[in-house]
Amino acid sequence: MERQLLFAHTSCAWFFDDIGGLEPVQNLRCAARAIELSRVGGTLEDESYRSSGAPSNDPLLGDGATVYRRLASRVALDAVALAARAAFHWVLAGKDGGTTVAGARVTAPAFHHESRGRRSIATGIARVADPFDAPDLQLSFASLSIGDGEVFAYFGPATDPDRAARAASEARAAFRAGRLPELLRTLWLRYPTRLVHWSELGADERDELAASFPNHPNP
Repeated sequence: MERQLLFAHTSCAWFFDDIGGLEPVQNLRCAARAIELSRVGGTLEDESYRSSGAPSNDPLLGDGATVYRRLASRVALDAVALAARAAFHWVLAGKDGGTTVAGARVTAPAFHHESRGRRSIATGIARVADPFDAPDLQLSFASLSIGDGEVFAYFGPATDPDRAARAASEARAAFRAGRLPELLRTLWLRYPTRLVHWSELGADERDELAASFPNHPNP
């Protein structure tokens, strides 16, 4: 983290007249990485946004806050990480209301949620749409909450709608059967792209979700 902070203060970046230029953006990316490593991202980023009114010479880039969201903070979180944060919210909320993460809009055009006791599962297609980047990315997902702070998000390809639908159907069937080892094995096999665990969130992100769902057994 200290190395990234030192990089963020490289002096040459701040002798250019455009906050959206190559050198300032590189420094902002280093700052974003330092914030990510600190595990208190949201708090520090909120402070950064309040003090980042420097306008870019390019009207499309807006001010420093937009430059940071568009060109710096998105480097720290890839599309799967963005989708995972939305999937955690969906399985706890029990619905897809759409979620904005680091400037990207994440929705679930195909969504299903079930609960049994302390456990919940959400399945569907996660679409990550960024107004600055194209094309949108789609992933099949299954997010699982099993109590005691254990929340998982599994991701697989969504290029074949039939395959994605079968994966979701099998995941829900295994969930209804109530046998956790079989369910976890099914999720692992049907969603091979990536597994993201709740613990990979920063402490501030976990606290924010916990505050949003005070009656849920996980947070």
